Amino acid sequence: CADGPTVQGMDVAVYDDVTDWAAAKAAGIDFAFIRVSDGLDFPDSRFAEYWPAAKAAGMLRGAYQFFEPDQDPIAQADMLLNAAGPPQPGDLPPVLDLERNGGLTQAQVVASVQQWVDHVTAAIGRPPIVYAGLYSWPDLTGGADCTTSPLWIAQYTSAACPNIPDPWTHWLFWQYTASGTSPGVASSALDLDTFNGTYDDLVAF
Repeated sequence: CADGPTVQGMDVAVYDDVTDWAAAKAAGIDFAFIRVSDGLDFPDSRFAEYWPAAKAAGMLRGAYQFFEPDQDPIAQADMLLNAAGPPQPGDLPPVLDLERNGGLTQAQVVASVQQWVDHVTAAIGRPPIVYAGLYSWPDLTGGADCTTSPLWIAQYTSAACPNIPDPWTHWLFWQYTASGTSPGVASSALDLDTFNGTYDDLVAF
């Protein structure tokens, strides 16, 4: 379960149609993860708009990439790093979003993920975040140890606490629904998230 107080956020892509970032912030959304791309072939057409808009509204922001293990992991990492630019105050570490194997074996997926993680770590001087599911992580990676990266767990439940995949023992972010709503966002299928800590903890992170 959460260690104590939590902070509310959202993660968005082109199809969420964020029209008023200030309205979302005023409604209690304090951070946002924004999609850079789906692999190399599908850059998100709203990232260049969303990225500065979130900051202008006073939100903490992070860039995430829907990772395609069968594509060049270094090229994917560089695509994210170039889009987001040098980290600024209020920027969260980048996120690798792993949801499919691209036809690769578990060992091949793990190797591809590790290359991305290592490359981003070297570029920004700290580990990126890994987005993983309770069942998808063992299915895709065999339960690989990526615990140097903070966990963003995806589990849609009405329970007060998420379940997390081994070998993590702690979650930092929790995507708890894919059917949320918020003022300033047109989508009725908005991903909503919780940070495990206070707002000051999130700023410090």
